[in-house]
Amino acid sequence: MNRPIAALLYAALTLPAYPQTAQGPVFEVATIKRASAEEIAAGTSGIPTRPGRVTGINVILKRCIVGFYHTGPGQVLGGPNWIDTDRFHIEAKASEPVIDDSILETMFRNLLADRFHLAVHSETRRLPALVLEIGKHQPALERAEGGDSVTDAGHGRIALGNSTMDALAERLAARPKCQW
Repeated sequence: MNRPIAALLYAALTLPAYPQTAQGPVFEVATIKRASAEEIAAGTSGIPTRPGRVTGINVILKRCIVGFYHTGPGQVLGGPNWIDTDRFHIEAKASEPVIDDSILETMFRNLLADRFHLAVHSETRRLPALVLEIGKHQPALERAEGGDSVTDAGHGRIALGNSTMDALAERLAARPKCQW
Protein backbone atom coordinates (compact mmCIF):
# COMPACT_ATOMS: atom_id res chain seq x y z
CA MET A 1 0.00 0.00 0.00
CA ASN A 2 1.32 3.44 -0.87
CA ARG A 3 0.26 6.48 1.08
CA PRO A 4 1.78 9.92 1.57
CA ILE A 5 3.81 10.44 4.73
CA ALA A 6 6.09 13.21 5.91
CA ALA A 7 9.81 12.77 5.34
CA LEU A 8 12.36 14.58 7.46
CA LEU A 9 15.48 15.93 5.85
CA TYR A 10 18.29 17.14 8.03
CA ALA A 11 21.91 18.18 8.02
CA ALA A 12 23.91 17.18 11.08
CA LEU A 13 27.31 18.79 11.08
CA THR A 14 29.63 18.89 14.07
CA LEU A 15 29.36 18.71 17.82
CA PRO A 16 30.32 22.23 18.93
CA ALA A 17 30.60 23.08 22.61
CA TYR A 18 28.75 26.36 23.05
CA PRO A 19 25.50 27.39 24.73
CA GLN A 20 22.10 27.03 23.09
CA THR A 21 20.94 29.97 21.00
CA ALA A 22 17.70 28.57 19.53
CA GLN A 23 14.41 30.46 19.58
CA GLY A 24 11.84 29.33 22.11
CA PRO A 25 12.25 27.33 25.32
CA VAL A 26 15.71 25.95 26.04
CA PHE A 27 17.35 23.91 28.77
CA GLU A 28 19.21 25.78 31.48
CA VAL A 29 22.07 23.26 31.39
CA ALA A 30 22.87 20.72 28.68
CA THR A 31 25.88 18.54 27.93
CA ILE A 32 26.47 16.23 24.99
CA LYS A 33 29.45 13.89 25.05
CA ARG A 34 30.44 10.82 23.13
CA ALA A 35 29.16 7.75 24.97
CA SER A 36 31.76 6.14 27.19
CA ALA A 37 33.31 2.80 26.31
CA GLU A 38 31.51 1.33 29.34
CA GLU A 39 28.10 2.55 28.11
CA ILE A 40 28.74 1.20 24.63
CA ALA A 41 29.99 -2.16 25.97
CA ALA A 42 26.96 -2.46 28.29
CA GLY A 43 24.67 -2.13 25.27
CA THR A 44 22.05 -0.26 27.29
CA SER A 45 20.45 2.59 25.40
CA GLY A 46 17.51 4.88 26.00
CA ILE A 47 16.15 8.38 26.44
CA PRO A 48 14.32 8.56 29.77
CA THR A 49 12.52 11.82 30.52
CA ARG A 50 11.36 13.34 33.78
CA PRO A 51 9.68 16.70 34.37
CA GLY A 52 12.24 19.22 33.13
CA ARG A 53 14.95 16.68 32.33
CA VAL A 54 16.04 14.50 29.39
CA THR A 55 18.85 11.94 29.58
CA GLY A 56 20.06 10.19 26.45
CA ILE A 57 22.15 7.13 27.31
CA ASN A 58 24.29 5.60 24.56
CA VAL A 59 22.00 6.97 21.82
CA ILE A 60 22.55 7.65 18.14
CA LEU A 61 21.39 10.97 16.69
CA LYS A 62 18.80 9.27 14.47
CA ARG A 63 17.10 7.81 17.54
CA CYS A 64 16.85 11.30 19.03
CA ILE A 65 15.31 12.63 15.81
CA VAL A 66 12.86 9.74 15.51
CA GLY A 67 11.79 10.04 19.15
CA PHE A 68 11.42 13.80 19.42
CA TYR A 69 9.98 14.43 15.95
CA HIS A 70 7.59 11.43 16.15
CA THR A 71 8.59 9.84 12.88
CA GLY A 72 9.92 6.50 11.72
CA PRO A 73 13.61 5.86 11.03
CA GLY A 74 12.85 5.31 7.35
CA GLN A 75 11.46 8.83 7.16
CA VAL A 76 14.71 10.50 8.23
CA LEU A 77 16.72 11.31 5.11
CA GLY A 78 20.10 12.95 4.55
CA GLY A 79 22.94 13.80 6.89
CA PRO A 80 26.32 12.17 7.42
CA ASN A 81 26.74 8.43 8.00
CA TRP A 82 27.68 8.88 11.66
CA ILE A 83 24.08 9.70 12.68
CA ASP A 84 23.47 5.94 12.56
CA THR A 85 26.68 4.87 14.31
CA ASP A 86 28.18 7.44 16.71
CA ARG A 87 26.77 7.15 20.21
CA PHE A 88 26.22 10.01 22.65
CA HIS A 89 25.42 10.67 26.29
CA ILE A 90 23.06 13.64 26.60
CA GLU A 91 22.09 15.38 29.84
CA ALA A 92 19.64 18.29 29.63
CA LYS A 93 17.98 20.03 32.58
CA ALA A 94 15.44 22.86 32.62
CA SER A 95 15.58 25.64 35.20
CA GLU A 96 12.35 24.27 36.69
CA PRO A 97 10.21 21.15 36.23
CA VAL A 98 8.43 21.03 32.85
CA ILE A 99 5.36 18.81 32.99
CA ASP A 100 4.07 19.54 29.46
CA ASP A 101 5.64 16.93 27.12
CA SER A 102 5.27 19.17 24.06
CA ILE A 103 7.36 21.91 25.72
CA LEU A 104 10.03 19.39 26.75
CA GLU A 105 10.10 18.04 23.18
CA THR A 106 10.49 21.58 21.80
CA MET A 107 13.36 22.18 24.22
CA PHE A 108 15.10 18.99 23.07
CA ARG A 109 14.56 19.86 19.39
CA ASN A 110 16.11 23.27 20.06
CA LEU A 111 19.07 21.52 21.69
CA LEU A 112 19.55 19.30 18.62
CA ALA A 113 19.32 22.32 16.32
CA ASP A 114 21.88 24.22 18.35
CA ARG A 115 24.43 21.53 19.13
CA PHE A 116 24.20 19.42 15.95
CA HIS A 117 23.08 22.18 13.55
CA LEU A 118 20.04 20.03 12.85
CA ALA A 119 17.78 21.52 10.16
CA VAL A 120 14.42 19.89 9.51
CA HIS A 121 12.28 20.09 6.41
CA SER A 122 9.02 18.20 5.96
CA GLU A 123 7.70 17.00 2.64
CA THR A 124 5.18 14.46 1.44
CA ARG A 125 6.38 11.36 -0.38
CA ARG A 126 4.71 8.15 -1.42
CA LEU A 127 6.24 5.29 0.52
CA PRO A 128 5.14 1.76 1.37
CA ALA A 129 3.18 1.67 4.61
CA LEU A 130 1.55 -0.84 6.94
CA VAL A 131 -1.90 -0.34 8.40
CA LEU A 132 -2.65 -1.33 12.00
CA GLU A 133 -6.20 -2.69 12.21
CA ILE A 134 -8.23 -4.65 14.73
CA GLY A 135 -8.65 -8.26 13.56
CA LYS A 136 -11.48 -10.72 14.12
CA HIS A 137 -10.75 -11.07 17.82
CA GLN A 138 -10.95 -8.21 20.25
CA PRO A 139 -7.53 -6.93 21.36
CA ALA A 140 -6.38 -7.67 24.89
CA LEU A 141 -6.24 -4.01 25.87
CA GLU A 142 -7.35 -2.41 29.10
CA ARG A 143 -8.49 1.19 29.55
CA ALA A 144 -5.88 3.19 31.49
CA GLU A 145 -6.83 4.56 34.88
CA GLY A 146 -4.72 7.71 34.41
CA GLY A 147 -1.24 8.66 35.50
CA ASP A 148 2.04 8.88 33.60
CA SER A 149 2.56 6.98 30.38
CA VAL A 150 5.13 4.20 30.49
CA THR A 151 7.04 2.65 27.59
CA ASP A 152 9.35 -0.33 27.83
CA ALA A 153 10.75 -1.69 24.58
CA GLY A 154 13.64 -3.89 23.62
CA HIS A 155 14.74 -7.36 22.62
CA GLY A 156 11.69 -7.98 20.42
CA ARG A 157 8.99 -6.75 22.80
CA ILE A 158 7.05 -3.54 23.43
CA ALA A 159 5.07 -2.78 26.59
CA LEU A 160 3.01 0.41 26.86
CA GLY A 161 0.96 1.67 29.78
CA ASN A 162 -1.34 4.71 29.83
CA SER A 163 -0.50 5.31 26.18
CA THR A 164 -2.47 6.07 23.05
CA MET A 165 -2.86 3.91 19.96
CA ASP A 166 -0.84 6.57 18.12
CA ALA A 167 2.04 5.94 20.55
CA LEU A 168 1.77 2.20 19.89
CA ALA A 169 1.83 2.78 16.12
CA GLU A 170 4.91 5.02 16.48
CA ARG A 171 6.71 2.33 18.49
CA LEU A 172 5.84 -0.38 15.99
CA ALA A 173 7.00 1.81 13.08
CA ALA A 174 10.32 2.55 14.78
CA ARG A 175 11.32 -1.04 15.54
CA PRO A 176 11.63 -3.06 12.32
CA LYS A 177 14.51 -1.35 10.54
CA CYS A 178 16.42 0.35 13.32
CA GLN A 179 18.69 -1.38 15.82
CA TRP A 180 19.14 0.86 18.86
